[in-house]
Amino acid sequence: MNFKEKLKSYREKNKLTQKQLADKLGISRSAIAETERGAIKGTLEFINKLSKVSNLSITYWIEDISDITYKSYQTLYILINAMIENGLIKDDGKIPDKYKDIVISVLEQEIKLKINGLKEPS
Repeated sequence: MNFKEKLKSYREKNKLTQKQLADKLGISRSAIAETERGAIKGTLEFINKLSKVSNLSITYWIEDISDITYKSYQTLYILINAMIENGLIKDDGKIPDKYKDIVISVLEQEIKLKINGLKEPS
């Protein structure tokens, strides 16, 4: 199941309207509708909020990293914070094997953004 399907499924299983879920997340109803249609992708900040509201791990929501829209260079920072807050990374700082692919994928996207930013003419 991809992100838009998971979002709609979660909302329907919890008997929430698009407006009710949007209010819980602090976003517009149209943002939920557009995400469920696949017209827009979820940002990592949106997925982090969704993880907190739904009590589902951030990795549940982003199994397919292509479902995320990247913004600036803060996505890795947000991902790490969300994983710590959700108990996916423990006090020892080690990332469990099942979450390493997600962290590596986000890191690779960050590196691509950085490289592309360096290549842009000043």
